[in-house]
Amino acid sequence: MNQPIFLGGCERSGTTLLRVILDTHSNIHCGPEAKIIAKTIPAWLNQRHTNSDVLREYYRFTDATIDALYRKIILTAISRGNTLTTRWIAEKSPQNVFYYHQIRALFPQSPIINMVRDGRDVVASLLEMDWRSDKGKPLDFTIDIRAACQRWLAAVNANESFRTSASAAPYLQIRYEDLVSEPKTAITDILGLLNEEWEDGLLDFHSVDRELADESSTGSVQKSISDDRIGRWQTVFTEQDKILLNTVLGAALQRLGYETH
Repeated sequence: MNQPIFLGGCERSGTTLLRVILDTHSNIHCGPEAKIIAKTIPAWLNQRHTNSDVLREYYRFTDATIDALYRKIILTAISRGNTLTTRWIAEKSPQNVFYYHQIRALFPQSPIINMVRDGRDVVASLLEMDWRSDKGKPLDFTIDIRAACQRWLAAVNANESFRTSASAAPYLQIRYEDLVSEPKTAITDILGLLNEEWEDGLLDFHSVDRELADESSTGSVQKSISDDRIGRWQTVFTEQDKILLNTVLGAALQRLGYETH
């Protein structure tokens, strides 16, 4: 439990589906996304940078002290809903993908699981969201196709930077398309990373009464897995938009093994 699992990936890539499946396992607790990493990591980095002479010399604040403090904050926050004290705590927030390097620095042995999905389907889904800033303004990547493309690319690039680093392991990338078309195989791969066994009932996650908070995929994770959302971009976009998507996202899609046409 001192080395929690962290799940991330671009929004609308299937992270909520993955989290409810894992939360169904008897040895894994994964509650609604806390967004604790995106809130805490900047403060941790700032504290390290501004560790004054007073903190160092009088209060004996070393980098290790600061690391331990923020590690405890994160662990406390994500463990509060774990009433069964399971073997694993998992934290799922899509934005984690932008902090994998920092997560690894604080939690050297934590499994990191990244979800990836065809960027064209991600863009189609992002543009359906009514997400707003603290000031009530729609997020740009929910109203502009180019901004949505850039959001997916930013997440993909952040993950690739981490995945190719020497400190990435233990790490696993799961494709949304694999998760919904061959779910047992995909989940077995994850359980292998965690040294856990397959349990009957994992794919009946939709029958479990759990806290879903205000996650945008609440409706879809209350029913059985379906692959009917694969390739939606081909029917929801104009021909002009399809050309734009393949032009802007094409190179990254190909690196990830997706066909472009």
